[in-house]
Amino acid sequence: MHWFLSIFIGILTAVVGAIGAGFVANAAVDWYHITSREGASGYFVVFMGLVGMLGSLIIGIIAARIVAAGSSPGFLKGLGLAFGTTVTLLAVIGGLAWLAADLPPKIDGKELELAVEVRCPTGFEIPREASSFAGWYVSLTAAHGSRSQGVGALRLQEATQVDGRWIIPATVFLHTSDPGKSLGVGMAGHPEQFFSLPLASKPSHKDIRWSGWLDDPHFGNLSKPAPAAALAMRFRVQFWTPPP
Repeated sequence: MHWFLSIFIGILTAVVGAIGAGFVANAAVDWYHITSREGASGYFVVFMGLVGMLGSLIIGIIAARIVAAGSSPGFLKGLGLAFGTTVTLLAVIGGLAWLAADLPPKIDGKELELAVEVRCPTGFEIPREASSFAGWYVSLTAAHGSRSQGVGALRLQEATQVDGRWIIPATVFLHTSDPGKSLGVGMAGHPEQFFSLPLASKPSHKDIRWSGWLDDPHFGNLSKPAPAAALAMRFRVQFWTPPP
């Protein structure tokens, strides 16, 4: 087989490699929670596509020359070896990346979210006159790796009073299987308080029941709020319903 055909096989393999690497990189954007801020996720996909193209070009040419040196060289045989090697390598890389990723946990094959209730201290009042509830939220943060974070709004309009204390509901998508998680509660004008979340990396049906009240929060610097200002929180797992 002539060198021209070997280079042509390399070019065809490079196209396949670029497309395949792009698909794997695009999946990795979700698996590893790569931000789209300032186009970071797009640049990552393009860069990995270029790496896949260059690597596949080299694989294609080498595979073609191996076939050319064999007893029965042929264009289709060289192309098959090049494509097969490239696709197999991409499958292995994609599989390893998937196994190492922090993927959202599931129950019965369904993705999950946390239902949260935040209990305010005695005497705390919700500013009913506020025109916007920006700054009222819960945040779910993975303790390790990229420390990925999900955020859900506190639904002040659904707040209820129990024994003179406001209880405010919220939901946040359970995006991480990290065994160490923290839940932060942000209330406009007040320092954010954090709770260590006693939830396994793979929740089960027992986690669909409400937890007990967690009443030992801390601030971001790990200091404790005064007892009269401390929040309490409880949670449960529920099935996530995608928005329409």
